[in-house]
Formats: sequence, C-alpha cells, structure tokens
Amino acid sequence: MIHFRCPSCDKRLRVSDDGYAGRRGRCTCGTLFVIPLPGNRRMVKILNEDEPTTSCGWLAFIFISLVAMCFGLFMLYVYCCVGFMPGD
Repeated sequence: MIHFRCPSCDKRLRVSDDGYAGRRGRCTCGTLFVIPLPGNRRMVKILNEDEPTTSCGWLAFIFISLVAMCFGLFMLYVYCCVGFMPGD
C-alpha cells in the first residue's frame, strides 16, 4: 500500500498496490499528479493536463541496442567473409 498526500489540498491519499507507482492520479480536488514510489510520501509531482507521464528512456535504450547489434553483425560479416579485422 502506498500512502501520500495531495500536493494541493494536503489530503491523505493511498493506493492499494505498488503497481500504481509512477502512474497518473487525480485527487478529489482535481489536482493531477504522479503517484510516488512506496515510502516516498512527499515526492508528488503536479502535472499539467497535457504533460506526458511516460518517458522515452526505453525507446532510446532499444535504439542504441539495435545500433550496437547492427555494428556487431557488420563486424562479424567483415571478419568471416572478408577475412580481416580492423587493426590487422
């Protein structure tokens, strides 16, 4: 169970599952916020209506992973088919 307070009206709020941490929530006063991590009662961020709540960190991770994989496959091709490695 996560316990925290609304950043606007200071009302005590709680959610039943840790799976809600990081998701958007709305108080009965109308304030939109991000539900904090368990044990972090005061770190609640007020959001604008149009502000996105998810980051693109996972997208950057996938892109960098794909680039690294393509570079690795290219180096394997060069080593196997051409027969040399850079620096040889």
